[in-house]
This record gives sequence, structure tokens and C-alpha cells, in this order.
Amino acid sequence: MEQELYLDLRKGKPQTLEKLVRENLGRTWFLCGEMTMDSAMAVLLLLASWERALARCREAQSAPGGSFLELVGEEVLRLYLGGVEPDGDWEGLPPPQLPAKYRLCLQELRAVSLDRRPVYLAHVIGGVGTRALAGSIGCPQEEAEGLIKRAERDVIESHGSMDKTQRAALVRLFTEFKSPQSGAFQAMAVPPRLEEALRHRLKLRQGGGKNPGKDVTPMEKKQGLGMVPGNQRKTKGKSALAVKAGVACAAVAAVAVGAVLLFQRLGVTAQAASTTTYEVAAVSYGDVDTTISGSGTLTPLSQDTLTAAGPVTLTAVNCAAGDTVGSGTVIATAEDAAGETVEYTAPYDCVVLEIPVAAEDQLAAGEEVAMVMGTDGFTMGIAVDEQDIGLIQVGQEAAFTIDAVEDGEVTGAISQVSYNGSSNGSATACQITAQIGYVEGVYPGMSASAQIVVEESGEGLLVPVEAVQTSGDDSFLYLAPSDGEEGAEYEEGDIDLSELTQVTVETGDSDGSYLLVTCDELSEGDLILVPHLTSTATGSGGEEGGLGGFSGMPGGMDFGDFDFSNFDPSTMPQGGSFPGMGGGNV
Repeated sequence: MEQELYLDLRKGKPQTLEKLVRENLGRTWFLCGEMTMDSAMAVLLLLASWERALARCREAQSAPGGSFLELVGEEVLRLYLGGVEPDGDWEGLPPPQLPAKYRLCLQELRAVSLDRRPVYLAHVIGGVGTRALAGSIGCPQEEAEGLIKRAERDVIESHGSMDKTQRAALVRLFTEFKSPQSGAFQAMAVPPRLEEALRHRLKLRQGGGKNPGKDVTPMEKKQGLGMVPGNQRKTKGKSALAVKAGVACAAVAAVAVGAVLLFQRLGVTAQAASTTTYEVAAVSYGDVDTTISGSGTLTPLSQDTLTAAGPVTLTAVNCAAGDTVGSGTVIATAEDAAGETVEYTAPYDCVVLEIPVAAEDQLAAGEEVAMVMGTDGFTMGIAVDEQDIGLIQVGQEAAFTIDAVEDGEVTGAISQVSYNGSSNGSATACQITAQIGYVEGVYPGMSASAQIVVEESGEGLLVPVEAVQTSGDDSFLYLAPSDGEEGAEYEEGDIDLSELTQVTVETGDSDGSYLLVTCDELSEGDLILVPHLTSTATGSGGEEGGLGGFSGMPGGMDFGDFDFSNFDPSTMPQGGSFPGMGGGNV
């Protein structure tokens, strides 16, 4: 966060708060709406997350490492997992509606499995980094990174039925949509009632008196703005939403199932009946090197805008947006007031990004003729935790993945390391810069992720972490049944573990998803059994703001006698009714 913004927030400057509302309200409204799939819950989530993010800024001793939007996104996830009580006075509020251009992007977001979607939304829409995600959901950073990678695979797999052109167009649109500079959320209509409530809430907390709470208006009290995090407010009997609606809508039920599945994946202690299924997986060969990873947007090393020095009339435009041209190439020509010819040339080897003019256009001084981007490469900033910054050096190799282009895996290097850390109140991060060469089809603002190997594990046999079990000091796993096939699944009652071959293994390094093992009885390709916990209704454990404090379901929602333990997420309709329940689209 910029120092000036940080100081303004500590002072509670109204104009700064208004600017933050204008810039970020649309995006956070969409995030909360998509996270909860219920407008009444989304309002309370939004108001509380903004208030808590602002409080963190004011309490921090130095400027937080992330942007204000990232802080809000982190609080949205914490509060969502802690539980949100719906408020009947906000029912009927229209859900967030994206501009028509970006509505296809909903397919990308909703292609992600329910158990990964809340974390993916916080990461992609809220801009929350994997370390902050891990802190919010109470798991190792490697597990959070694994969830994001698997979510990205969900999105990629959803493109299977598209041809190459359709897939490329959707990737470009989604990249533009999730970019911090995206216009999708600036153009989104936000209910005036919500905007007014947020502005009132933020101004109320600026410390303009010994007891700011006295300034709460009767209308604000009626609207139920006093949301509290986690389980501090207990729901008596059925939730307000269930009592007033009488039946849960499909989307809200989907959110509940997503939270249940997230519990399972993160291994939170169960407080209700659970069952186990078994999946057949193959032993693979590879490494689990210790890496530091980060994501961000790519910035060209060179970028310039060619402008008219004075009034001119264009006589020719020789290039189009997307053209690659050499240094000195005449992009356009014009005639000035004295009748002299003016040439606008490429300052270096470059790609023409914009050319918003045509021959015979009359331009005033300062108007744009073309925008160009050099083909000398890109940089990307990455936030690195204070505990890891000592492992990074200038010149160290970094592996980049750029989803927007085919074959978007390229190798770069660390070009700059800053040891001037910044704190967000709970963690300190330092900024590094990585650089890659020019990649055709990559443009400013595209998203990328980077991995830096800081410790090599060596190669060996790899198995899913869940496959390895322990008994005393011994670690072991089960070989799959003789008739088992990779990908097959067994229910708990369909398999007898006592009849299977148990193999003792020595365990090595892990990346949170896979584990290196040593065993003379195992070879690459052997089929093993991987147990999965498939249902828990409630959870315990975790720190405040993490997974602890779930009141049965998100927001203390009551779904009556619905059998979550036997629910198959693959049967969940996209936008349709929830099995066994009434309701339709939200």
C-alpha cells in the first residue's frame, strides 16, 4: 500500500474513503455476491469486511504490504468461513450484475469445483495472495497454492468443448475481466441503498466523537448493519433466511456444500458423521522442490504513447493494432499548420497496442496517435514473506506461467530484490521483481504466476499426501485392488482394507499435495488407494478468522433434513434448483 494512502486512512480523510469506494465497491460487491450467492448475506459480508480492513490499516504501525482491495478480499474470506447471519431487511436486493460484455466470465468462475471456489474467488477477484489465503483458511501455504492450481485446472478443463479460437477469445476476456485495471466492475450498477450504507458506515468510524456509535441512524439499525464475525452472534432456531423464505434457494445451498467440501479438503476436525471414499491413483515420478511462488500482472519494460506536438491533419496510417514493427518504422504521417510533413515513428522494435486514429483525422496538440510496447520483455512484482526473502537472489531463475497464451510457460530471472519490508499488521512482506523476455501474444496487464525453486528435493516416487497413513513410527499405504483402475472410486462399505496389500514406505519432502516416498515394493505406475473424507457438516479447530466457529453452515443457515452426507456435487445444476429443494435462480 502506498505510504500516502496509508497515512490518509489512519487520519480518516473522507475524500480518501470516497475514492476507495468509487474504485473498489463494484468489485467487492461482486465478490461478496458470488461468494454467498445471496444478496442479503452479501451486503453484511461487504460492510463488515470493509470496516475490518479499514481497522487493520489504522492499527498497523506501517503501510500494509497489500492494496486496500486485497485487505478487503482477505476479510471477506475470513468472515465468509466464520459464518454470516442473513438479515431479512436486506432481502430482495438485486444481485450483482456484470456488464453484458463480461457475463461469459461467470462460466469461468463457476467451472471451479465448489470446495475450491471461495478461495479462488478471494484470489482472483479479491487479489488475495496465497500466504494470506493460507492464514485465512488455516492451512499451510502449499495447500492454499494447491487449491488455486486445482481451481485453475477446473477452468481449463471447462474449455474442452471449445475450438482454439473460442478458447483464446474467452481466455483474453477473462484475463481482462480479472485484471486490477478491469472496467467490468467500474461499470457495474451497485444498489444506491448499499452504497449509502457503506459510506455512512465508513464515515461513522472516523472518530469524530467520544462515542461514534451514537451517530447510528434508526434506519441503519433497522437495516441490520451490526454484523459480527464468526459465532459471536448465535442463531436461535432456524436462521432468518430459512424462516422467511421457507425453502433454501439453489445457489445458497451450493455455497453451503462448497463450504462443507472445503472443510473436508483442509482436514478440519469433524463434529458430525463423516464417511470415507477411496480413489485409485497411480504412483508417479518427479520432484517436490521447495518453491516460492507469487502472481501478478505483467508490465512491459518499454511502453510509450506517440502524441501530436501541435495541431495536425493525418495523411496516412500505416499500421494497425497488434502489428509488430521495427525501430524507425513510420506508423503514421501528418501535415501540420505550416504544410510540413510530420512522421510518427516506432522508437524501438515494438508491438502497436493502440492506434485510435485514421487518415484525415484532425488532432490537437497532445492527442494520441499510437501506443506501442517494446519487444524487450516484461517485468512482474512478487511479494515475498520476510522469512523467505533471504533465499532470493538477483539472477535466480523463475518459471513463469501465463494462462492467456498457448505454451505460456517461460523462464525468467529475478532482476531486483528489495529488503525494505512492509507490514499489514500480521505479516511482513518484501517486494522482488522478476523479468522475462518478449512473448508473442502477451500484452500489458495480463496475469501470470511465477515459481522460484529455492531448495531442490531430488527426484523420486510421488504419491498423494492423503495416501500415506501412519501407525506408531511407521508410514504405510494400501495397494489398489487387483481389478482397480486409475480414477476408480470405492464407497466405504464396498472395500475391505484387511484384504488389501499394505506397503511400508519412507517419507521425504512434500509440496502439500504430493509426497516423496522410498519403497522397494513400489514402482512408477503402480496403483494405490487414496482415502478421501467425503462429508462433514460442521468443523472445529483453526484460529479466529479461519475455519473455526462455523455454525453448522455458513451464516448459521438451516437446511432442515437435507442429506449433505450423500450429496454428489456433480449433480449440482448450474443455476437450477437444488436437488430436493424448491427455489430457482438467484
